[in-house]
Amino acid sequence: MTPRPEDRSEAPEWTDCVPPAPAIGALVHTACGGTVQYAATTPCVYYRGQTVYFCLPICKAGLEADPRNSCLALNTGR
Repeated sequence: MTPRPEDRSEAPEWTDCVPPAPAIGALVHTACGGTVQYAATTPCVYYRGQTVYFCLPICKAGLEADPRNSCLALNTGR
């Protein structure tokens, strides 16, 4: 039986962050369009050739749970 398109899981378009990291305390732009001071615990992903930062861990969790309705998707028009 061939799976229906809605049954196929799409591979995520992002991966974990890749080095180099910004300096601790440096301002980084977030997926929602804001800025935060970078810390070692700042959530981020590598997406379309760049590192994307999130304000909070729940924002990154939103991307992982529902990529089409995440702040990243809303700000990239996807």
